[in-house]
Amino acid sequence: REAVPETVEMNSEKHGPKQGETLVSRDSKEDEGKKTAKVCILLLVGLPASGKTSLAKHIKRKFATNTASSSTTPSVFPKNQPLIKVTHVCFDEIYNSTAMKTKKAQKEKNSSMKLKVDSKNVLDMEWDPLIWKSSREAAFTQIEDTIKSSIDSDEQRLIIVDDNMYYRSMRAQVVKIARTNNCGVGILHLISDAHSCHSRNEKRSPGQRVSQDTINKMCKILEPPNPKKFPWERNFRSIKINLIQLKHVLEWTWLRNIGKHILPNTFEIEAQMKKEKELSIAANQRSIIHQAEVRLRKLVSVYIKEFRGRLNEIKAQNVKFLMKRASKRMGEIRKQVLKDYQEGKLRMIGKKDALKLLVDVYDERIKQFMSEEKLIISGT
Repeated sequence: REAVPETVEMNSEKHGPKQGETLVSRDSKEDEGKKTAKVCILLLVGLPASGKTSLAKHIKRKFATNTASSSTTPSVFPKNQPLIKVTHVCFDEIYNSTAMKTKKAQKEKNSSMKLKVDSKNVLDMEWDPLIWKSSREAAFTQIEDTIKSSIDSDEQRLIIVDDNMYYRSMRAQVVKIARTNNCGVGILHLISDAHSCHSRNEKRSPGQRVSQDTINKMCKILEPPNPKKFPWERNFRSIKINLIQLKHVLEWTWLRNIGKHILPNTFEIEAQMKKEKELSIAANQRSIIHQAEVRLRKLVSVYIKEFRGRLNEIKAQNVKFLMKRASKRMGEIRKQVLKDYQEGKLRMIGKKDALKLLVDVYDERIKQFMSEEKLIISGT
């Protein structure tokens, strides 16, 4: 028999809310009146052999026939609402297809290989990380292409993303696509222990079986949805898998309303915030530079008087020429200090006050200049 789900209330913090808490942050009443996305994405999360593909095919079949089960209320598929077309993106199938093409290409390249290329033969191949990577890229491309082709359609589209999605970062990749395209997002976590998955895995054909080590490892590292810590995982359901016939499992109203859970495009928001921050920093920098201009010009007057006094002490000749040269050089140093600050060349180590930093740097460079100028004048 197929591995099929059965509803269950989660009592473990590992898998979701405690007993008595809701599994999602919004109920169907809160969805009323909300804008519905043209395209919505259902992310399946679970161990290998937990029944994800069987469930995905069941959902697709039921939406195609526009009926869910004998107990489903008529309001689930109201006549005045558009039908929902379902696209099933199965990562395993894409991997197998990619592996088959790779194997075929290898065979054509080396005609001496006496190997029949068929689906069973491909599935018996050793797992290839390069094929896995390219197949995932192909899967994401298929998701994006389906979204783009559905935007101008009058029909709603449900994309079922069928993969283990054991790391949250994997789910985040799909959510990023959803955010960018204003899609609704729902997550369905299929809970199953390793022993049950092993039992179902043994019932598969040899070419479709997953190694026991893979299931055991994935069981330890799988990261279940955590809506308290990650708000983008709030719209989720958890169901437990049993070897029984599928009946009354899915909340079809929740499935249909996934389109109402449109995540804000935080990438655009973050880009806007970054731009605003840059503008704020630039404005603050301009303000600091203006204040520094005023302060440094005043310092120039002080340094010029000091320099004149030193020239008088040593009874230097050509005082007018020397004063003009010093004034010009002090102005150049002032401009260079401001330019270095604008280009980020001045390190703010231990100095929180940018204006004070500019004054200190200018003071240091002027003193160095005056010291060098004094030696030159004394030498003449």
